[in-house]
Amino acid sequence: MRSTRSSRLSTWGLNTKVAELKAITFDFWNTLVIQDIEAGRTLRKSMLLETLSSLGYSVEPPLVDAAFEVVAESFHTAWKAGEQFVLPDGVAVLREVVGADAAHDAELGATWFRCGEALDLRLVEDNLGETLAEISARGIAIGIICDVGLIPSTVLLSHLERLGIQQFFDHWSFSDDVDNYKPAPEIFAHSHAGLGVSDAASSLHIGDLRRTDVGGARSFGAVSARYRGVFDDTDNDLPEADHVVTSHAELLDLL
Repeated sequence: MRSTRSSRLSTWGLNTKVAELKAITFDFWNTLVIQDIEAGRTLRKSMLLETLSSLGYSVEPPLVDAAFEVVAESFHTAWKAGEQFVLPDGVAVLREVVGADAAHDAELGATWFRCGEALDLRLVEDNLGETLAEISARGIAIGIICDVGLIPSTVLLSHLERLGIQQFFDHWSFSDDVDNYKPAPEIFAHSHAGLGVSDAASSLHIGDLRRTDVGGARSFGAVSARYRGVFDDTDNDLPEADHVVTSHAELLDLL
């Protein structure tokens, strides 16, 4: 069923019909894939405590919890400022909080990397693969535009392969490769170049966040869609999307 909050194309000054789309790009987190935050945190803490112990450090679990909070705050501050904050940066912050030596950054980074590989990531919808297959069958190119945190894009791609949907994507633009976070135009330009899209208005970007996904797409001239199937971004101080959907299958209705 078509979303009751769908078309705002005239409001935002866009004049491209959705039926003329050449490409659709997807955000990653909470748009394609979801994770159990607490389970991931527990796993990461356990693995890092084991590594720290093997390196000769006696660190209490609450200190690692505190380190996680500082790392998260540091990442979000950098992310909102558009400054890259990736795995080595996070490891450096964690190391300082727990009192480890910089000489052990490689071991701590390798452990964090393995944590990312071991996460139990799942598709946001069981039939997502079927939806992507149908979009592809209609001759529409499919891409990913993703802001990467402390899990490198190589790991994220391996999860997509494990989940059986990597094959549907014609191109991906991860911030740790492009060196830009959304809503910067550079990461959208990278995506469109890789997908062979010459006119931004002939593409649609879908994601869950108004600031990065909706704002970035709108600023670049693309059609925007907000996916609220996992997280419903209700910050009305930020721009709303041209279309709001609860299920990815609704994209097929828009086409």
